[in-house]
Amino acid sequence: MATPGVGVIVTPTFRRAVNDPDRFPPSRDLGAGTGLTPRRWQSGKTDISGWIT
Repeated sequence: MATPGVGVIVTPTFRRAVNDPDRFPPSRDLGAGTGLTPRRWQSGKTDISGWIT
């Protein structure tokens, strides 16, 4: 609750949404777990996972 920039309401809401952080070993899976999908840019050998859409 004392993290700078995080409000008193946002922290408990985030904790309830994530519930068990061990379900998301790489942190980038958290967005997909909450229904958000990352923007991907693929061209040949390049595969960039960008911002969420």
